[in-house]
Amino acid sequence: LPIVAGARVIALRHGVAAIDTPGRLIGAARAAERAETDAVLLSDIHGFLIRLILTQQIADIEAGVKPSNRVEVNRLNHQDSAHLREALGRIDLIRDMLRDLLQGV
Repeated sequence: LPIVAGARVIALRHGVAAIDTPGRLIGAARAAERAETDAVLLSDIHGFLIRLILTQQIADIEAGVKPSNRVEVNRLNHQDSAHLREALGRIDLIRDMLRDLLQGV
């Protein structure tokens, strides 16, 4: 996931020792003295995406299918489908946050 990779990069840049993605995002925002709003939002999106992937993997295992990171979006309920559309529309935040935190803006 781009969120995970981006969190690793900005955590390294700002000397954040956290090993979890939300901790890295929030720690880097704090270290750079930036608002934590985007970091919290990206952490929430990350958690939601991980939940979808794990739910799909459980369904795959139960069906005898090799689990992967793919999610069958046509099987999502209306609420999760809408939340996924909204989350994917905000994924560019990681690019923006990376740029800002790496440049020290």
